[in-house]
Amino acid sequence: MRLNEFSSSLNKYKATVKVEGNSVRTIIHAESQSHARMLLGKMFGKDNVQSITSESKINIDEIEFLLESAIGNLYIGDIKITIDSHAIEQVYLRKINPNLVDSLLKKLPKIQDQLLQMTAASKVWVKDSDSGLSIGLRRNNDRTIEFQLKTAFLNRTYDSETPEIVI
Repeated sequence: MRLNEFSSSLNKYKATVKVEGNSVRTIIHAESQSHARMLLGKMFGKDNVQSITSESKINIDEIEFLLESAIGNLYIGDIKITIDSHAIEQVYLRKINPNLVDSLLKKLPKIQDQLLQMTAASKVWVKDSDSGLSIGLRRNNDRTIEFQLKTAFLNRTYDSETPEIVI
Protein backbone atom coordinates (compact mmCIF):
# COMPACT_ATOMS: atom_id res chain seq x y z
CA MET A 1 0.00 0.00 0.00
CA ARG A 2 1.06 3.56 -0.74
CA LEU A 3 0.41 6.67 1.32
CA ASN A 4 -1.75 8.25 -1.40
CA GLU A 5 -4.08 5.24 -1.25
CA PHE A 6 -4.94 6.26 2.30
CA SER A 7 -4.86 10.03 1.92
CA SER A 8 -6.63 10.58 -1.41
CA SER A 9 -10.38 10.82 -1.09
CA LEU A 10 -12.80 9.13 -3.43
CA ASN A 11 -15.53 10.99 -5.26
CA LYS A 12 -19.18 10.18 -4.64
CA TYR A 13 -21.48 9.35 -7.57
CA LYS A 14 -25.23 8.77 -7.78
CA ALA A 15 -26.17 6.02 -10.19
CA THR A 16 -29.32 4.49 -11.60
CA VAL A 17 -29.04 0.81 -12.49
CA LYS A 18 -31.52 -1.84 -13.63
CA VAL A 19 -32.06 -4.73 -11.23
CA GLU A 20 -34.53 -7.44 -12.27
CA GLY A 21 -36.25 -4.98 -14.64
CA ASN A 22 -36.60 -2.18 -12.04
CA SER A 23 -34.63 1.07 -11.99
CA VAL A 24 -32.80 1.43 -8.68
CA ARG A 25 -30.77 4.41 -7.43
CA THR A 26 -27.53 3.88 -5.52
CA ILE A 27 -24.40 5.71 -4.46
CA ILE A 28 -20.87 4.55 -5.25
CA HIS A 29 -17.45 5.92 -4.31
CA ALA A 30 -14.76 5.86 -7.00
CA GLU A 31 -11.80 7.88 -8.28
CA SER A 32 -13.62 8.97 -11.43
CA GLN A 33 -16.94 8.66 -13.20
CA SER A 34 -15.49 6.12 -15.64
CA HIS A 35 -14.24 4.01 -12.71
CA ALA A 36 -17.70 4.20 -11.14
CA ARG A 37 -19.26 3.05 -14.44
CA MET A 38 -16.75 0.19 -14.69
CA LEU A 39 -17.42 -0.98 -11.12
CA LEU A 40 -21.19 -0.78 -11.52
CA GLY A 41 -20.92 -2.61 -14.85
CA LYS A 42 -19.14 -5.49 -13.10
CA MET A 43 -21.72 -5.56 -10.28
CA PHE A 44 -24.96 -5.17 -12.27
CA GLY A 45 -23.94 -5.86 -15.85
CA LYS A 46 -22.63 -3.27 -18.31
CA ASP A 47 -25.99 -2.82 -20.07
CA ASN A 48 -27.82 -2.26 -16.76
CA VAL A 49 -25.99 0.98 -15.85
CA GLN A 50 -28.46 3.70 -16.88
CA SER A 51 -26.90 6.90 -15.52
CA ILE A 52 -24.14 8.19 -13.28
CA THR A 53 -23.89 11.72 -11.94
CA SER A 54 -21.39 13.34 -9.65
CA GLU A 55 -22.83 14.14 -6.24
CA SER A 56 -21.98 17.79 -5.90
CA LYS A 57 -21.41 19.65 -2.66
CA ILE A 58 -23.26 22.67 -4.06
CA ASN A 59 -26.56 23.22 -2.29
CA ILE A 60 -29.77 24.44 -3.93
CA ASP A 61 -29.14 28.08 -2.93
CA GLU A 62 -25.76 28.00 -4.67
CA ILE A 63 -27.37 26.50 -7.77
CA GLU A 64 -29.96 29.30 -7.80
CA PHE A 65 -27.19 31.90 -7.44
CA LEU A 66 -25.23 30.28 -10.27
CA LEU A 67 -28.32 30.15 -12.49
CA GLU A 68 -29.06 33.83 -11.89
CA SER A 69 -25.54 34.68 -12.92
CA ALA A 70 -25.65 32.43 -15.97
CA ILE A 71 -28.86 34.08 -17.11
CA GLY A 72 -27.04 37.38 -17.13
CA ASN A 73 -28.45 40.35 -15.30
CA LEU A 74 -30.33 40.93 -12.09
CA TYR A 75 -32.69 43.87 -11.81
CA ILE A 76 -33.17 45.17 -8.30
CA GLY A 77 -35.45 48.17 -8.51
CA ASP A 78 -33.84 50.49 -11.06
CA ILE A 79 -30.40 48.96 -10.51
CA LYS A 80 -29.02 46.48 -13.02
CA ILE A 81 -26.39 44.06 -11.66
CA THR A 82 -24.23 41.85 -13.85
CA ILE A 83 -22.56 39.08 -11.89
CA ASP A 84 -18.93 38.51 -12.80
CA SER A 85 -17.76 34.88 -12.98
CA HIS A 86 -15.00 35.76 -10.49
CA ALA A 87 -17.67 36.73 -7.94
CA ILE A 88 -19.38 33.35 -8.37
CA GLU A 89 -16.09 31.58 -7.84
CA GLN A 90 -15.26 33.65 -4.76
CA VAL A 91 -18.68 33.05 -3.16
CA TYR A 92 -18.20 29.32 -3.65
CA LEU A 93 -14.54 29.17 -2.55
CA ARG A 94 -15.09 31.37 0.49
CA LYS A 95 -18.11 29.26 1.46
CA ILE A 96 -20.40 32.29 1.54
CA ASN A 97 -24.08 31.46 1.72
CA PRO A 98 -25.61 32.76 -1.55
CA ASN A 99 -28.69 33.84 0.42
CA LEU A 100 -26.49 36.46 2.13
CA VAL A 101 -25.44 37.81 -1.27
CA ASP A 102 -29.06 37.88 -2.48
CA SER A 103 -30.15 39.60 0.73
CA LEU A 104 -27.49 42.31 0.36
CA LEU A 105 -28.26 42.82 -3.32
CA LYS A 106 -31.94 43.36 -2.44
CA LYS A 107 -30.89 46.19 -0.08
CA LEU A 108 -29.12 48.16 -2.85
CA PRO A 109 -32.14 50.38 -3.65
CA LYS A 110 -31.68 51.90 -0.16
CA ILE A 111 -28.35 53.38 -1.31
CA GLN A 112 -29.33 54.11 -4.92
CA ASP A 113 -28.63 57.86 -4.52
CA GLN A 114 -25.09 57.16 -3.31
CA LEU A 115 -24.52 54.70 -6.16
CA LEU A 116 -25.70 57.29 -8.70
CA GLN A 117 -22.96 59.67 -7.53
CA MET A 118 -20.28 57.20 -8.62
CA THR A 119 -18.56 57.74 -11.95
CA ALA A 120 -18.08 55.07 -14.62
CA ALA A 121 -15.45 52.42 -13.80
CA SER A 122 -15.33 53.47 -10.14
CA LYS A 123 -15.45 50.79 -7.45
CA VAL A 124 -17.19 50.58 -4.11
CA TRP A 125 -17.52 48.11 -1.27
CA VAL A 126 -21.06 47.64 -0.02
CA LYS A 127 -21.20 46.12 3.45
CA ASP A 128 -24.20 44.59 5.18
CA SER A 129 -23.85 45.54 8.85
CA ASP A 130 -26.13 42.66 9.90
CA SER A 131 -24.31 39.78 8.20
CA GLY A 132 -20.79 41.20 7.83
CA LEU A 133 -20.88 40.45 4.09
CA SER A 134 -19.15 42.91 1.77
CA ILE A 135 -19.56 42.91 -2.00
CA GLY A 136 -17.34 44.68 -4.48
CA LEU A 137 -19.22 46.60 -7.17
CA ARG A 138 -17.97 48.52 -10.21
CA ARG A 139 -20.14 51.00 -12.09
CA ASN A 140 -20.32 50.22 -15.80
CA ASN A 141 -21.27 53.64 -17.20
CA ASP A 142 -22.60 57.10 -16.28
CA ARG A 143 -25.84 56.93 -18.28
CA THR A 144 -27.56 54.05 -16.45
CA ILE A 145 -27.50 52.49 -13.01
CA GLU A 146 -25.52 49.44 -14.12
CA PHE A 147 -23.01 47.72 -11.89
CA GLN A 148 -20.91 44.62 -12.02
CA LEU A 149 -20.67 42.39 -8.94
CA LYS A 150 -16.95 41.64 -8.83
CA THR A 151 -16.33 39.83 -5.53
CA ALA A 152 -17.65 39.04 -2.06
CA PHE A 153 -16.09 38.69 1.41
CA LEU A 154 -17.39 37.83 4.85
CA ASN A 155 -16.07 40.01 7.69
CA ARG A 156 -13.69 41.87 5.38
CA THR A 157 -11.32 44.40 6.88
CA TYR A 158 -11.86 47.82 5.36
CA ASP A 159 -9.03 49.35 3.31
CA SER A 160 -9.14 53.06 2.64
CA GLU A 161 -8.30 52.84 -1.08
CA THR A 162 -11.87 51.90 -2.11
CA PRO A 163 -14.91 53.70 -0.68
CA GLU A 164 -17.27 51.69 1.50
CA ILE A 165 -21.00 52.08 1.95
CA VAL A 166 -22.52 50.35 4.98
CA ILE A 167 -26.16 49.32 4.83
